Amino acid sequence: MMAPAPAPATAPRRTVSKAPLTTGSSRRWILFVSIVISLVPLLVSLENLLLSSEVSPLLAASSAVVWALYTIPFLIIIRRIDFFEREPWISLVAAFLWGGFIAGGMALMANDAIFDLVTVQGGVVAAQDWGAAIAGPTTEELAKGLGVLLILMASPRRPRTALDGFVSGAVVGLGFQVIENFGYTMNTSAIEDDPSLAPLAQMFVIRGLIAGPFSHAVYTGIVGLGIGYLVTATDRSMLRRIGVALLAFIGAYAAHWFWNSPLLINQVSFLGSVLVKGAFTFGILIVGLRIARRRDAAFFSEGLSGVPDWLCSPAEQQSLSTGKGRKRARTAAKRAGGRPARRAMASLQRAQADLAVAVRVGDQQAADNAVERIRAARAVVPLPTAAASPPEPVSPTATQPPPSTQPLAAEPHAWEPPTGPPVV
Repeated sequence: MMAPAPAPATAPRRTVSKAPLTTGSSRRWILFVSIVISLVPLLVSLENLLLSSEVSPLLAASSAVVWALYTIPFLIIIRRIDFFEREPWISLVAAFLWGGFIAGGMALMANDAIFDLVTVQGGVVAAQDWGAAIAGPTTEELAKGLGVLLILMASPRRPRTALDGFVSGAVVGLGFQVIENFGYTMNTSAIEDDPSLAPLAQMFVIRGLIAGPFSHAVYTGIVGLGIGYLVTATDRSMLRRIGVALLAFIGAYAAHWFWNSPLLINQVSFLGSVLVKGAFTFGILIVGLRIARRRDAAFFSEGLSGVPDWLCSPAEQQSLSTGKGRKRARTAAKRAGGRPARRAMASLQRAQADLAVAVRVGDQQAADNAVERIRAARAVVPLPTAAASPPEPVSPTATQPPPSTQPLAAEPHAWEPPTGPPVV
């Protein structure tokens, strides 16, 4: 049986399909409304950051560098959770800035009012114990959630599933978390009258390493799952979509409230409290993510139904749909051919995912690009059993028909491109 045609020395870079959720005119209005909403909170945030930085310019500069570096691994992990069609960088930058400066400014203005209200109603002790549990999730999740909705509506690439909402929400939360950690670092320095780097080390351990994995990126990621479902699950009733969005918000609110509350502080050790509260938060996140990732994989995997084995065999389609399956395939490739084979398998999986997206949304250029990259990877990764040499450039145009029950084509030129209007 013939092998695939030799790949060019340098496979072309992949392209990304862009199909916005709203029209250009609507996006301009969304941008205008966002700017109007953002002006005052942005000024409040900047004023607060500048005033706190005056305590120690050296500590402020050091803190900015440390917390910026802290952001990088979180951002990489969040972005990789959505395997099939990753968010455009412009949306991620907007999400981070909204979380860090706009939602942060809104929270600064509203939290003080809620603390005052709790003090009036319950007294100073009640405000000290429960003020953060009441104010934090109420103002912060609403402010961050608003940003997630605006960003999804204005994104240059149409959100497809709830997983897009998770990524935007998690990055909004990450921005809020990082800027808040910077503020706590400087406030600690001012309260303790310590301009050294000790407050930075203290906050990095407590808020970065211990509390960081269970903090705002998780809360707003959960909120984003609900908002993503609301705007993308058009095959479901509006009542159900609103219900899911509310349920996600309640889950995030409960996790944030539990974390900020004084519960367990006097019953277990500090570490025990962190573990119990963190497990509660992660439990909500994991349930939501598992459902969202299955729906995301099912949405895009339709783009691979009916393609020849050499593009993506049934076994490869199955492993491509889960993170564990992709990892097992890369591990098997490494055992068979070392690191070059593992890298080739990773490239093959990326190209197959891009082909699934391209066929699903009808992007001819991205489909051609993905096919060429599959050719390149097949020079290292063995062909599936019964696969054939590739036909000349395939031309998936748009809508993928319902998955076929017939066996995949095993001979060149046997695949007929899907036809019909683009899937949106």
